[in-house]
Amino acid sequence: MKISILFFTLVLFVSCSTDDTISTKGFEPISEEYPFHDLDPGIENNYWELVYALVNGPNDFNEKIIGQNGVLCASEEDDMCKEEFNNLKPEYGFAPSCLPGLCFYYLKYQADNENNLVASTDDLLQFLGAINTKEEALLWIRANDYYYRINDIDGGAIKATNSSFELIVLKTVSYCTPIQTNRYHLKLTANGDIEVLKEKVFSVDKNSCV
Repeated sequence: MKISILFFTLVLFVSCSTDDTISTKGFEPISEEYPFHDLDPGIENNYWELVYALVNGPNDFNEKIIGQNGVLCASEEDDMCKEEFNNLKPEYGFAPSCLPGLCFYYLKYQADNENNLVASTDDLLQFLGAINTKEEALLWIRANDYYYRINDIDGGAIKATNSSFELIVLKTVSYCTPIQTNRYHLKLTANGDIEVLKEKVFSVDKNSCV
């Protein structure tokens, strides 16, 4: 009898400890595609803007400002300052996507009348400083190749904890036979460290390629 009880207890323990269910309890869905207007940068600046760029060719560079704050060229009287800032573009940015084409994000800012370009994850983390807002958490996750669905808590959610953020997001892990997307429960610390708490297969298309 004691052996049977011990065996049942061990089976119950293993089944509980290997539970990989991703719960949405305590999370809130993400309601905007680009929720980046309220960043709290660690670098002092007069103005910043976050840009989404879609590249269709060497002379086809379409841009959309998806976040901005401050006053551009506040101390300048002519249009040269704004023109120089607007012409500041990278060849490549962070969070590349849109296969078989190319799209990416980049950020630029003005501080003490100097223009600065943020086009890599390292530069972005330096600009953000401590990640202490949900908007910064979502941008940092996006810069690390995760993405989220809008108003779908199973595919995009976030919650703040005492010293970090937790997120439920998606990531494409295979782009050809199969195309596979996994679902993640992540923990994000203020210094940008990302810990995978749980991971599950979200969708698989065995007969497709990007």
